[in-house]
Formats: sequence, C-alpha cells, structure tokens
Amino acid sequence: MTDVWDRRLRRAEVLGKEWPFAEEVLRFFAALTVFQRDVARLVSDPLVRCALADGDVLPLLPAAMKLFDLVQESGPPGLAAAAARLERASEAEMLRLLRRPEGLDPVTAFFPRILLQPHAMLRAGAGPAGDADLPAGACPRCGGAPLMGVLREDRQAETVRRSLLCSFCSLEWSFPRVVCPRCREERPEKLPRYTAREIPWMRVEACDTCRTYLKAVDLTVDARAEQC
Repeated sequence: MTDVWDRRLRRAEVLGKEWPFAEEVLRFFAALTVFQRDVARLVSDPLVRCALADGDVLPLLPAAMKLFDLVQESGPPGLAAAAARLERASEAEMLRLLRRPEGLDPVTAFFPRILLQPHAMLRAGAGPAGDADLPAGACPRCGGAPLMGVLREDRQAETVRRSLLCSFCSLEWSFPRVVCPRCREERPEKLPRYTAREIPWMRVEACDTCRTYLKAVDLTVDARAEQC
C-alpha cells in the first residue's frame, strides 16, 4: 500500500506547483497522507490487524492523539476546534467514537474516517463482500458511498468505461456509464454533465431525477490524475 500514499504525495506536489491558490489545502492533504501512510504501516502488523478485525480499536489511540495535534497545527479552523475538543475526551469516549463512526456529524466523523481508512483499504484487497442488502451504488466491499467516478479508455472495446471509487476503503468497481448510482436513472436527458475549462479532466455528473451529483475524473484527458 506504500505506493498509494507516495502517488498521492507526488500528485499533491505537482498540483501545488500548478495551482498556487490551492497550496494551503494541498499542504494539509499532504500532511494527512503522510499520517495515513504511517497508520497503514501500523495496521499492516498482523497483531494489530487481528485486533481491529475483532473490533478492538485500542491500538489506534496513540495515532488518534497524533491526528488531533496535526489538525490543530495545520487544519482549517472548524476541524482544529473539533480536534481540540476530542483531544480532551476520555479513553472510553474515544473508543466509542472509533467503533461507531456512523451517524456522527461530518466534522466529528472526519477523525475516525482518517484513522480507519488505511485498515479499510487493506481489507478492500480481499475483494467484494457480496452483501445483497447494500444500497444502490454502494461499495460492494464496505457499503460506503462512492467518492467519485473514474473514466478510462478501453482500447480493446474502443470505448470509455466507467468505474466508481469508494469514499472509505478506496475499492474501485465497474459501473454502467450512463446510470445514476443513487436512483438508477438511465435517461440521458436526465443525466447532465458539467465541466470547467480550467480543469478539463474533472467533471460533475448530475441527476435531475434524484437531485444528486458525483464528481468524476476523466483519465482519457489527463492520465496523471489517477495519482490523486
């Protein structure tokens, strides 16, 4: 998994040079990536993996404290304030936070997601979980919502194929190109797409039926974007 974090760091460095206006947020992203790379090394230990598989998140508490310090030092004000508050929580409260990140407000949920994501990514290598009760468009491994779509050229079929990328475990799975992941709308006139000339490899895939949208990266325009 080391290559994943290193690719993200290289891409952040490139974008930092190309987009000076985004330097601050990219610096924070890079700091989080280095942190998650360290967590990935921790959870690759067989004993830690077994503990997490059994629901024991105690091995992650030292990393949680490091995350709070990192966010207070270089994160945006809202996250920094939440980190200061969580840093004062009891060990029992911290363990509950890590065991049950679902249902938390988005700011609080940021912290367990950052901590647990490297382990989820490691587990994603085991393949789909095969849960038939997952909601439409959900990750077939962990049930997470898709973070974005990915478009790749299929040279053999002479077409462009679409896949979805999980927002939690980063599993990528194939998905029909002209279908809304949320409501399964298939009518092209109900599925508008929007792009900006400044970022031609990114686009927004909207659905007029369920009023949702998903960002997508078009690797046929810029293959380097896969390093994000």
